[in-house]
Amino acid sequence: MDIFNRFFAGISMEEIDTFPLLPLGCWLLPIGVWLLAVGFCLGMDRKNRRFAVIRYGGMQKWWKHYFFKNMIYGGLAAGMLPLAGWLAELLVLRHLRGSIPETAEVFALWIVHGMALLALYLFLDTTRIKRIIPAMLLILEGMTFLYGYRNKKAAPFMFGIWGMYRQSSFYDRIGGFPVLCMVALQIAIIAGCYLLGIYCLKRKEAEGVQ
Repeated sequence: MDIFNRFFAGISMEEIDTFPLLPLGCWLLPIGVWLLAVGFCLGMDRKNRRFAVIRYGGMQKWWKHYFFKNMIYGGLAAGMLPLAGWLAELLVLRHLRGSIPETAEVFALWIVHGMALLALYLFLDTTRIKRIIPAMLLILEGMTFLYGYRNKKAAPFMFGIWGMYRQSSFYDRIGGFPVLCMVALQIAIIAGCYLLGIYCLKRKEAEGVQ
């Protein structure tokens, strides 16, 4: 039972030759659980949002605090899931299959990808589609992976693949996606979501919408 790699290292190159329904399900399961937990926490915050905006003196100041606070706490929560899988494997198998550097690489890619997903979630939470955000992000994750599965040349550019250690140049130096480039792109997504959030909230503030 390879718990940690099965759920957090992504889909290996060897599984790409067959339709990877079960491996994809294993990959999406912890992401789905995490997104639901994020949605629950944001829903609790949403109840007090109007008062928080007043306290911070405007939507833009509130957004800065809200975005970075949730990115920190959400990133920590994203790290807890692979940690739980790592501990479960250690307890069940009494040893770990991967090396410490390999495990650290899995953790790093998972957390960076989780942060990009979280930034998208926070931006979409400023729109009118709040209730379907977890489903939308899971569909984005799954569909972009499947497109990369169908089109191998496009695979390194597909968002749903970027968190997978087994699709990265860490694992496959020749065919894997370039880690530094994809990390940079995900950081750009995080920054873009922050700026888009400011833009959307400026419009809401101008229209007098809380």
